[in-house]
Amino acid sequence: MKQLKNKELEHLKWIYDRMINVHKERKDADYMRKFLSIIEIFNGELPFKTSDEWKKDYLNVKILDPDGWDRSNWEFSFYEEMISKEEFENRMCMSTCLNKK
Repeated sequence: MKQLKNKELEHLKWIYDRMINVHKERKDADYMRKFLSIIEIFNGELPFKTSDEWKKDYLNVKILDPDGWDRSNWEFSFYEEMISKEEFENRMCMSTCLNKK
């Protein structure tokens, strides 16, 4: 994978910020989530968090029935296990969720 120069990475961050703050794109739109994950990958950030931490990126979504998580060890599965954003989204897709908007 090509290494981005700091100037290129800063430009991508500027575009993302402008899309959110000027053009009022939704952070939870699929293309904006993907754009942010690309920035995070090239920035060298570890894209692993607990599900509880990832959930903060999806304030409009309420997980009603968490079928995507290990129900036999729910506390660990949701609050301690480190997963990628993609894995979190897959688990949400396997669960019953409600869009709060």
